[in-house]
Amino acid sequence: MMKIVWSFIFQEHVLPLPKLYNVVGLSVASYLMPGFNAMASSVSGFPQTDEAVVSGVNVFPGDKQCRSYSPHAIWHEESANGFLELIFVADYINAILAKHI
Repeated sequence: MMKIVWSFIFQEHVLPLPKLYNVVGLSVASYLMPGFNAMASSVSGFPQTDEAVVSGVNVFPGDKQCRSYSPHAIWHEESANGFLELIFVADYINAILAKHI
């Protein structure tokens, strides 16, 4: 859920913080994303399966430039990352339930 919450911060300027959505704020956010994702993955216990997502490099074409100029790019990348972890959680819960049903 940490990744989903992080993504929604950048979804269509949800927070009334203009400095968060300028080039400096977005550059800081994109710089923090790999560390934040590593921490969130360690909390969840589900490792990320794609090294590009872990490092935040070459996740999508033009990712380095887009993250610094578009909060929407951060939202897409981070929400996809968080959604994948939700799928891992659902799969884990399904495996537990399948054993006991």
